[in-house]
Amino acid sequence: MEQDGTQRRCFLTMIRHGESEHNKRRLCQGQQPGRLSSRGINQAIQLGDWFADNGRRRLICGKKSVTHVYSSDLLRVKQTAALVLSKVRQVWKRSPVYAQTTLLRERGVGSLEGQPWRSKQEKEEEAQADCNGRDWRAPGGGESWNDVRDRCLQFLNVLRDHVNSAASTVQEGGTSKQDPLHFLVFTHGGIIRELMNILVPSKAAWKNNARNTSVWMVELCWVMGDPHSISGTLTVRNSVDHVNPAKLDMWQSENADQYLLECLEKFDSELQFHLED
Repeated sequence: MEQDGTQRRCFLTMIRHGESEHNKRRLCQGQQPGRLSSRGINQAIQLGDWFADNGRRRLICGKKSVTHVYSSDLLRVKQTAALVLSKVRQVWKRSPVYAQTTLLRERGVGSLEGQPWRSKQEKEEEAQADCNGRDWRAPGGGESWNDVRDRCLQFLNVLRDHVNSAASTVQEGGTSKQDPLHFLVFTHGGIIRELMNILVPSKAAWKNNARNTSVWMVELCWVMGDPHSISGTLTVRNSVDHVNPAKLDMWQSENADQYLLECLEKFDSELQFHLED
């Protein structure tokens, strides 16, 4: 029986979605579904090819096999996950647990969604508001950064429950050996920002600067008996080493859309994601 103070570890790999049509047109997206642009489709395909290469994958993931895959339920993230996993799942030795969740949605920005990105002055004003008041909400039912943080904390509790459950199963089996769980998460820049602020806090708060299809990896640690004691060690930050700019236009719009549709249909029918809220 584990005592208070026992540490439990797991690994979290986060991926931001590929470039969307709204990104391309410099429009606010928030919680609108969005869809990948041709460039975004190529970014995700390149990431899938990169991960499917065992040697390269180990640079990111080491020997820790992915045990769980989580995705935002918004379309642009589902499309990214479908393209990446269509490549990667062919080389996985065992099939992970899959789930979608609304907890991983981008920050809702209310009536700003679908509108052009703000002017430099408006951005500076928002940055000032962000520094002085994380409770500021965009008009029309938008979320504050504290609202997003609360969702991220709920999601981390889901991961902790998986870790605790796996440890209990190992104990019941009469062995102390347990390989750390590895969570692969497809999500949005705002979620990555807040997870980083929770897990790897720094003097200067993390900004919303995750690049399209960037990879982030954090080693997590919980202390038994203290549900609030979670810490993270950042091992991969905002990596886009997989992107070859010369090949981002390899799939033109019509062919890219058709390939994406085929992957998404296969993704939904074969992987059978289920929703967790």
